[in-house]
Amino acid sequence: MAERPVNLQEIEWRELFLFTRIFRAFRVAIRPSKILLALAAIVCMYLGGQALDALWPQKYVDRGYMIRNDIAFIFDKVDAPFASFLHAEVNNFKAITRNVLSWDWSFPRGVPGAVANFVLLTPLQFWLGNKFFFSILFAWFLVVWAFFGGAIARIAAIHVARDEVISPIRALKFSARAFPSFVAAPLIPFIMVVFLGLIVSLVGLLIYIPYAGPILAGLLLVVPLTLGILMMLLTVGSIAGSALMYPTIAAEGSDAFDAVSRALSHVFAAPWRLLFYASVAVAYGAITYFFVRVCVFVMLWLVHFF
Repeated sequence: MAERPVNLQEIEWRELFLFTRIFRAFRVAIRPSKILLALAAIVCMYLGGQALDALWPQKYVDRGYMIRNDIAFIFDKVDAPFASFLHAEVNNFKAITRNVLSWDWSFPRGVPGAVANFVLLTPLQFWLGNKFFFSILFAWFLVVWAFFGGAIARIAAIHVARDEVISPIRALKFSARAFPSFVAAPLIPFIMVVFLGLIVSLVGLLIYIPYAGPILAGLLLVVPLTLGILMMLLTVGSIAGSALMYPTIAAEGSDAFDAVSRALSHVFAAPWRLLFYASVAVAYGAITYFFVRVCVFVMLWLVHFF
């Protein structure tokens, strides 16, 4: 029997291509409630960084170039730690947008390298240069983002799942109740890695026992290697799945351990799908950011002109 012809209008394209749901993010994000919460978070993070800069005596020296009368001069620009970090991250964000618009997905100069610099490498570099300052700064970022970011994730989850819009006050109340989970979720993998690393260090101390120490360490070598695999999985999974932790808590109302376990399971169960979705999200986010920036530029130009 011949198969029944299929009408293209009957195909549910959104169900066939699930990644197209990412394109709803712009309409979800431009809600005034989310924008105000995000603005409050950015202001709090910025004021906290400026306060630390004012209290911190150590400055960074950035060697730059100035051209005057076709003669190049080398000068030293002194910046505070947070100001230097903010400047570097702004440049990384610009690099992401520029590479997306030029469709440069090469590594390490293209979009993947710019995203890695923005998310991981630049914060790690600054932290290694000044561990105490940036430990305090990143802890403040975590507290602020756990409160306001949790509220934003709650509004987005209700909007997408139920097509309802809740007020920022209700979202902030939910974020306050789930605040320990929002704070603990990114820290649990880090704490587990440190704990496993301490066990590896204890095995390594056996080397300093005279005569029998190296033999015992060699016999127990399988222990640090096994723990190293676990630490690698925790590190890679937590970095790749960090964006899934807050939505899990916001949508399910679960605790931090459930958020971490779900994020890690998603990362290792479908890594290629996650990589594809992340690439689509980065490209779409850069394009929409450029669109908003053009609209703001046109608005300001018209106001200035008239």
